Amino acid sequence: SIKLLLEHGAEIDAADINGKTPLIHASSVGHENTVKVLLEYGAEVNAADNDGQ
Repeated sequence: SIKLLLEHGAEIDAADINGKTPLIHASSVGHENTVKVLLEYGAEVNAADNDGQ
């Protein structure tokens, strides 16, 4: 689970080659529980991808 990854040091705001963070990915596909966990663990809410979105 996402919690397990975060508890073992996964970088919460690591972006892919398009600048998309886990929070951007999770929110764009409607994974509400993942979004909630990422926010609880301090994900950057103002992050933007390479297109500024």
